Amino acid sequence: MAYLDQDGALWVLNVTTGDIQKIFDATFEPGRPTWSPDGKTIALAAVVPYSRRYREGLSKILLVDRATGAGTYVDPTPHWSLQTRGDDGPVWSPDGTMLAFAMESLLWVLPVDKTGRPTGPARQVTRELSDAPTWAGDSATLLYLNGGRVSFSALKDRACSSSPYLAGTGQAASSAA
Repeated sequence: MAYLDQDGALWVLNVTTGDIQKIFDATFEPGRPTWSPDGKTIALAAVVPYSRRYREGLSKILLVDRATGAGTYVDPTPHWSLQTRGDDGPVWSPDGTMLAFAMESLLWVLPVDKTGRPTGPARQVTRELSDAPTWAGDSATLLYLNGGRVSFSALKDRACSSSPYLAGTGQAASSAA
């Protein structure tokens, strides 16, 4: 289990043995960590400060190698900042080929290799206010919140469609009518 302490340092708890290991020093108000499917890399949103003197900067994706603790920042869209670093991603797809995140109140996906390094440009997948992304097990559907309601975006052949989801019905609002 990966978690952040109150100062923003990244720790890993081995739930089998109970061993706890700090793997990355504190960053300013980092986002929630997400594991790569192979368990070798942890991704989270973190500020890349403009200077050592100030905390201002842009939120980027921080990739931390689980074995070495080495951190690498990924800039999915130059000169733009990820959203709040809270529940807005990045979130790794179950098949390990994409990271989803919120930026400018919209959801984006970034194609990545198994270490989280980009293999292509990020692309916008929603057109409505979107946050708190999570993947369906098929790695082709993103669930997210829009104004407090659950919606989803189907990612097929680089095309996207979004629909509200009716909680408790198991279907999209458009198919429930």
